[in-house]
Amino acid sequence: MKKYGTTGCAAYRFAPFLFLFFLISTIIGISGCKNQSPDTTFSVALERIDSHIESGNAKKAANLLVRLQKRASGSRQWLSIIKRHLQIHRYDLALTAASEALARQPANEELSALKAWLLTRDGLIGDAVSFFPILKSSRYRATAAYVGVRQALDASLSAQDPLWWITCWDCKPSTVFLKNAVAISALGRDFKSALEYAKRILVSDDTEQNRLEAACIALDGKFIDTTIELLQPVFAYAQSEAVPLVLSDAYVLAGKIDKARYVWDSMISKSRLVHPLALYNFAWSEPDAELRKKTLEQCLFLFPGYYPAVALYARSTNFTGLSFDPLEKELDKAGYTTLVMEEKKRAAPVSPQDALRSLETAATLATGEEYIKIELERLRLLEYMRESAAFIQPRLWNLLEQYPESTVLQAYALSYFTRINEYTTAFALNTKQKSDTSEYTALFDGVRLCSVGKLDEAAVLFESCAGNEKTEWMALANLGLISEKKREYAEAVEQFSLGAERAPDTRASSRLHFEAARILSNVRNRDRAISVLGYALQLDPQNYRAEQLLRQLEAVR
Repeated sequence: MKKYGTTGCAAYRFAPFLFLFFLISTIIGISGCKNQSPDTTFSVALERIDSHIESGNAKKAANLLVRLQKRASGSRQWLSIIKRHLQIHRYDLALTAASEALARQPANEELSALKAWLLTRDGLIGDAVSFFPILKSSRYRATAAYVGVRQALDASLSAQDPLWWITCWDCKPSTVFLKNAVAISALGRDFKSALEYAKRILVSDDTEQNRLEAACIALDGKFIDTTIELLQPVFAYAQSEAVPLVLSDAYVLAGKIDKARYVWDSMISKSRLVHPLALYNFAWSEPDAELRKKTLEQCLFLFPGYYPAVALYARSTNFTGLSFDPLEKELDKAGYTTLVMEEKKRAAPVSPQDALRSLETAATLATGEEYIKIELERLRLLEYMRESAAFIQPRLWNLLEQYPESTVLQAYALSYFTRINEYTTAFALNTKQKSDTSEYTALFDGVRLCSVGKLDEAAVLFESCAGNEKTEWMALANLGLISEKKREYAEAVEQFSLGAERAPDTRASSRLHFEAARILSNVRNRDRAISVLGYALQLDPQNYRAEQLLRQLEAVR
């Protein structure tokens, strides 16, 4: 979420106004104090002190004021004393007097405002802010705003109260104050209040940018309909590419994929392609494989290093080759082609060679984690192309040496070496992990026992993970594999399905649903397998293993 611009300058411009407001209100409030006081002696004492002040004898005046405090009663007399302390610039004595007066009259708003101002002036913001709740709804809300601004300047965003800025807005309407209230509320995940403040901004400053910011708050708070209502009116002529992208996100979350596709298509047709998201999303949501391929190729032509697009392109690879008849195959080998063959090539799924070329191009443009992810996509594709371990492993070790801190790379390496039954290497890699693995001890020991064929002992360890949020879903997946190995297929499906329910994210859940569908397919329960695969793809449309198996099963059916 965007943090709004600096507020310091606005606060300090505001401070003199508040100080003047306070002094004027205080002076007016006590100007008649001598005439109205029933204590003539007190009035005479004040006149004597005034004469010392006028003659420049501040020290004598201060001593007399401190003595007079013992006889003060009522807020008017206390305010008279404090006013004179301020005249001779004895702010310390003024604060002491205000504290003593408040101890006797704790509910007095005038004295509360005065003490809050004095505390703020002395930099004691933590003490001053305690008066904020009392003053924010009083006639001294300007003093409350001053305290709030000073507190905000001295506090981190997470420690701020949006009401400090709303009080400033009440005193001096400025969208700067409201924007800070929006930012602080959103940071505290109070999206309802943040959206309310953002809508107030639109009343006086209904710009595209302000609508976009309000829509982002609404989207973060899951107020999807409000997001759509805010952006629909400005979508057609919006200057920022963020407007249609946020609007399309809202449509997707609302389940209105057709409307989201209309937005992406309009961006593509208008060549509004500063960012690859419109092309990628249009391809991702396209059910037709041929059109998806063409859109991805357009995206990669314009943005060749965009990882999501190149990954989806690589995962759309078809390993069965072109559907040429024997004669066409001979012609193709000889370098000849026909119109029918050209059409078949255009309509063909992504070939492994095309996928590898796109990955190689993307790798030359990427750095850091993006580069690692692209290289892992390439290794994954090579593995599917049945490239030998002797070819893949040196490249994987090279990556591990270059990027020893990458958790993504570590996770892939653990998976790869476990998959090819090199458990010693996998366990050696695992010991290098920096995270605390005490919660995973039972899980790792279970995997180790599985690797040496002690399935029953491993199952006991996996069952001991029940109730552990971090490991239970993985333990259930391993129990599913053990049940499958024992040919207890119904139990294996149940364990994978339960693991999918406990998985921490939709991607992991989708993978486990695929495992359940794979077993169902193997036992000839194709209809149920197709249903489970469909759900797996709803959770993660990029689960290419589920997509490939679904295509195979539907072709047979």
